[in-house]
Amino acid sequence: MAEKNGKSKVDFSLNMSVNVLFGIVLAVFGTFIMFYGNDISRVALIVVGIVAVCLGAVAVVGYLKNRGAVKNLVVGILEIAAGLALILLTSFFGVIIFTVAAVIIAAYGVYVLVKAKGKALQILLGIIFMVVGILIFLYAIGAYNGWGWIDTWFKYVLGSAAYCGAVFFLFFDIFKN
Repeated sequence: MAEKNGKSKVDFSLNMSVNVLFGIVLAVFGTFIMFYGNDISRVALIVVGIVAVCLGAVAVVGYLKNRGAVKNLVVGILEIAAGLALILLTSFFGVIIFTVAAVIIAAYGVYVLVKAKGKALQILLGIIFMVVGILIFLYAIGAYNGWGWIDTWFKYVLGSAAYCGAVFFLFFDIFKN
């Protein structure tokens, strides 16, 4: 805290590396998967869909009431359509979101491996990213296709892998400094 001209000023900055961010995301992801299974993605997408429909309805009503800009009407209609799609096609969009997340995580693992230059911890980090990405992909495909083992024992494997990855990523960042 610094004082200048009798006023106090608070400086706040969030300095977070990619590894710490991924560690936190994996810990949250592991918790949701282990305790809520596949239902959490459906519930989250339905909530987002409901919010989108409500926002779209407000925009359309606002346009009809005030005869505002046509772009507000178009955006409102698009929000309603997107919200209804999320609500009605929850499983499909859940697979897409999990698949994209899996590809990003696995691709980052490959990137870390390429940049590792023989450093054991970075090689291990890259391999863990790739394994977690593949596990997330299997989870997404299995949940969409209704594979029974996904919601029974595999969610614990995936959640445990996410926790292990999170712990490693958080400690790996400490080793870097």
